[in-house]
Amino acid sequence: MKEFNTTDAIFKEIWSHKYKLAIIMFLAAVISFGCSYLIRPLYKSTSIVFPVNLYPTSDESSTEQLMQYFNSSDIKMDLAKKYHLFEYYGIDTTKQKGGKALFDYMYKELISISPTLYESIEITVKDVDPLKAQEINGGILALTNNLVKDNKKYILYQYIKNIDKTIAMQNHSIDSLLALAKTEKLGDINIDNKEDKEDKNDKGSKKFKKLKQKEYQEKVKGLAKSYSRIVYKRDKFYMDFAGDLTFFSIVSKPSLSDKRCYPIRSMIVITSVLSTLLLGIVIILIRYRIKNQNA
Repeated sequence: MKEFNTTDAIFKEIWSHKYKLAIIMFLAAVISFGCSYLIRPLYKSTSIVFPVNLYPTSDESSTEQLMQYFNSSDIKMDLAKKYHLFEYYGIDTTKQKGGKALFDYMYKELISISPTLYESIEITVKDVDPLKAQEINGGILALTNNLVKDNKKYILYQYIKNIDKTIAMQNHSIDSLLALAKTEKLGDINIDNKEDKEDKNDKGSKKFKKLKQKEYQEKVKGLAKSYSRIVYKRDKFYMDFAGDLTFFSIVSKPSLSDKRCYPIRSMIVITSVLSTLLLGIVIILIRYRIKNQNA
């Protein structure tokens, strides 16, 4: 029995079939190139945005925070509803078992959202229609901005509601102090650090009154400063709540492609040729092994 495991023998056997391999590889290249025209081409629309008006509440960056909004299930379902993507992709969730799972798979295959090296976010949409890809890309931007805006307004509404309660408590505290000072017949409490003119003929009777007035004055002054800070913060929240803010700056608008991104025919041909070559070598070695065992 001849030895099979020598490198020279293996190489010679493969080389002896070089013309057959070349013909098979050529046929594979021609067939794969022709079949690539049967695949529906996809066109890609790309946009790039940079987060603004977002303030991280934890260790995450503004880019990571915005990424979570872009990848949220709310955006996916709102996008499907707005552009009728279930019907567009030919998925019937009422009759087709696993329809939602199939939609999720197609969504991930055709829509990708990823951060760039410069802390911006790239949104890529693929579709057989370049105009549709651009339209869906723009829809993702609009829906995401509205989602962030609604969430921010809800949070601001809670802040404003709580601050209004705090302001009411501050007002009540100030009114209570002024009312108490009035019951003690201390007169008006001046918080502007302006001293009333003291009557020189009355030294003892007004001394205690002055001390009490100063005590109330300091208390009211402290409450007034706190009240001013709270009102300023509330007004800022009101301004943000009423404003029409955007939460990302568009670095690159959704593009309209005039060149397909899939299929890449050169890659299909190269993959087919290499696969055919590998399969041919395996068949040659198997036949050579059987021939040597029977010899």
